[in-house]
Amino acid sequence: MVKGDCWLIEGDKGYVWLAICSQNQPPYETIPQHINSTVHDLRLNENKLKAVLFTSMYRFTNLTDLNLTKNEISYIEDGAFAGQANLQ
Repeated sequence: MVKGDCWLIEGDKGYVWLAICSQNQPPYETIPQHINSTVHDLRLNENKLKAVLFTSMYRFTNLTDLNLTKNEISYIEDGAFAGQANLQ
């Protein structure tokens, strides 16, 4: 299933296991907020993300995997990943 330029693998009741938001045209410059907060594996590689902010990440409390490779990240806010206790 595709939503907002991302490929989503969903489970029961809209639960999202995997969201692939890579190589978008145009590329994302910020972390997309339309992704379901239940996502476990979020792939945002090969975009043009410039910063990782707490306000972009706090709701993704189920994340175990996050791919931010090949972006233009120059700033990661202190505490940006504070809500991701399961992030590996």
